[in-house]
Amino acid sequence: MVSMDLTYSRPVKIVLKSAAMGRLRALNAVSKKSIVGKAPITLSLTSYADRLKTVWYTIESLAQGSVLPARFILWVDEEDFSIDNYPELKRLQNRGLEIRFTKNYGPHKKAYPYCLETGGEENLLVTADDDILYPKNWLRYLNEAAVQYPGEFLGYRTHRFTLDAQGQVAPYKQWVYGSVNDALYSNFITTGAGTIFPVTLQKALKEAGEDFLDKSPKADDIWVNIIALRNGLKARKIDHRGMTFISIPRTQKNALHHQNVAENLNDKQLAASITQNEIDLIAQDAPRVSEN
Repeated sequence: MVSMDLTYSRPVKIVLKSAAMGRLRALNAVSKKSIVGKAPITLSLTSYADRLKTVWYTIESLAQGSVLPARFILWVDEEDFSIDNYPELKRLQNRGLEIRFTKNYGPHKKAYPYCLETGGEENLLVTADDDILYPKNWLRYLNEAAVQYPGEFLGYRTHRFTLDAQGQVAPYKQWVYGSVNDALYSNFITTGAGTIFPVTLQKALKEAGEDFLDKSPKADDIWVNIIALRNGLKARKIDHRGMTFISIPRTQKNALHHQNVAENLNDKQLAASITQNEIDLIAQDAPRVSEN
């Protein structure tokens, strides 16, 4: 999860968060401005249950970006979903938001349905989470990085696959953070902060099919990074240039991130997904636990 700038005190964070959400509420009520533009990007996210009541804050924050995507998709799997129950989303739909229904792939809904549908034959894919207010230049910097590093797997936030003394992948809690601008096999991108899925990776995810439902159902980041490695892609962390990410209140308590880390589900799902071939690639540039 990406947090608000830690240099701010808690009272200041509360004031900033309240002001940001109030501004977005006012914009959503009156704006007629299109939320799509000319960047050759499809911006994709998913939401579910009670979070569908607040995801519009995230979408509205992205709609204020200095660069706008060619397509903007919200994937939902609620069988009883009705746009009439979500007036804020309905207003965004009128401004260009696509609300698409898909099978319940859990967190994989934000990327896999698009890859399945287009197979990398349309736009670059960028994913976002549904519990963050994103800063104005978020998509602009991702787009610029895609131009600077064409065909690469790019993201704002990375960890590093870290190896133990036996040369196997250490537990997730022992991993270190990634360094900016290095393309490495050991970089592990967390996709919600902002990620560019190149065409090669989109095609690979489509070809890999629904195997993730058995191996990594609750950790899309693990599956995406393993498929990237399996197809010879290094990952590169790009500089977030001091941008501030604000979490939406009351969306964090049940976030999968906490379950995956606290219950060690990341380690279990990684063990089910990774093969020695991927470990051999990671070992080419991975740090070791004993070195940290």
